[in-house]
Amino acid sequence: MSWTKVDGPVELVSEQPYSSVQRALRALINQSLAELDEIPVDIGVRRIYLAEPEISTDVISVDANGRPAEYRVAIIQLAIFTIGDKEEQQSFRQFRDYVFDVRDILAYQQQVKQLKQAMSEQLARQILYTYAARVQLSNS
Repeated sequence: MSWTKVDGPVELVSEQPYSSVQRALRALINQSLAELDEIPVDIGVRRIYLAEPEISTDVISVDANGRPAEYRVAIIQLAIFTIGDKEEQQSFRQFRDYVFDVRDILAYQQQVKQLKQAMSEQLARQILYTYAARVQLSNS
């Protein structure tokens, strides 16, 4: 397990310190430090633990020749929030469907890469918003 200290009032813990979700979340936290710094630090340890993300690609349909035509990419990320003496866990999910073009194989690889990157960034935003809401609730 790897510990990544973020400059600010939150510590990011991850089994996969270089996963796309973890990198996107670290970047968002670093961009959001002004907002996060407004949260009082006296509530104790604040930590976000990310389990290893589950990434799957499933075939939705096949063409007349039996080749895959449509795919679904899914990323499921478990996050555990530790705020003070409370610990909560939540699963975040992203699903995207796309059509495979057999004439454009190289573009397919690039499309999958871009799709996973966009999904990771969206998951990171969801995790950060949920974390901020949990901190606000613990302060009230």
